[in-house]
Amino acid sequence: MTRVIRPSSVWGIIFGKKLTYIADRLGMGPDESLTYLHQRVFAVRESAHRSRHFAGRIYNLLTGSDSKYVVLTGPVLASVLTSVGHEVGPEFQRPLTYQMPLDVAEGLLARMTAAAEAEGRIR
Repeated sequence: MTRVIRPSSVWGIIFGKKLTYIADRLGMGPDESLTYLHQRVFAVRESAHRSRHFAGRIYNLLTGSDSKYVVLTGPVLASVLTSVGHEVGPEFQRPLTYQMPLDVAEGLLARMTAAAEAEGRIR
């Protein structure tokens, strides 16, 4: 969900960034939250895999990739927590950025996937 459009021009890049900004700030439904969290967890796993080698650590440094934490905004985190049955307060509606340890994010992803399979949203 972070890259809905693969822009090929400057205007496309601006539009893609605005769309990503809006999605991060407004939150998502349960299906979009599952997809978004899956993509973020996968990106952190890739970063952790790259960090085993010197060139990979340089790449992570240059791109700003984190190999230990999944970064989510407040509304997106609220959507993720709501989809697994947690009550969230109004503090998550502010557009702040939260860092979630990879193991916690993987646990939430597993719970979200199991809930989606039980509801029949995915096969």
